[in-house]
Amino acid sequence: MSTEQSFAESLLNTIKTTQPLNEIFLEGTVDAPHKVLTNVSNPSVSAGKVRLFSGTKLHKLVYTTLSIPTVGLEAYTIHGINKEDSALPAFYCDIIKNPQGSVLTFSLIQTLDLSSNLAYTQEFFSPLTKTVESLRKAPGISPVHINPLHHSFLNPWTVAYKYEDDTGFVLLQMAVQDYLAHWLDALEKDASKFEEQVGRENISARNKNQKNALYSSAVDPTWSRIEMLIGSKDTQYLQNLLKN
Repeated sequence: MSTEQSFAESLLNTIKTTQPLNEIFLEGTVDAPHKVLTNVSNPSVSAGKVRLFSGTKLHKLVYTTLSIPTVGLEAYTIHGINKEDSALPAFYCDIIKNPQGSVLTFSLIQTLDLSSNLAYTQEFFSPLTKTVESLRKAPGISPVHINPLHHSFLNPWTVAYKYEDDTGFVLLQMAVQDYLAHWLDALEKDASKFEEQVGRENISARNKNQKNALYSSAVDPTWSRIEMLIGSKDTQYLQNLLKN
């Protein structure tokens, strides 16, 4: 097991131990992953798997792994998704290990517009500022460019860095753990005041539009690269799983 996989599994286990979750296995089985992903270059070998969990406070937890040894790629992604009409932010962490450079991206995803909801921004995002600022001149890491269109669906607290060695990866792991701890605390908070101010129907409509865009190749070019690895059918499956 690589260091990246070990870290991803530790994040998953932290969420599972703090949230009441039920794993949804492949239909007709009692322990098989919810979905096995196709390897386009070698259909006889899987490209990875999807583990799916459902809960009460946390609506959905999606853990995706990709492994394509022929190109030296490993990827581990965690999405913590709340109900569509909830004001609580979502959690996202993506670890990519490949010969061209390993990258760690993570963020909380807003469910209200940050610029027009100051109290919400201060409650759920401002506490992460210290962590973001601590990485700006840290050794062993360098920022990854996110195109303006993609970034418009994220927020200033989104972190994306390439790490060059174990020192850089350890720094980023600590930052992810800060984000995860903050998000798990946020899930215990009462967000009803924000939901009442904005309206649940408005939150639901906004979140639906945001997810439809964010999890599309038109906004995030990563989806086009994923499609090259696992094909259009499995890519659309992943996108729909995150959107709905």
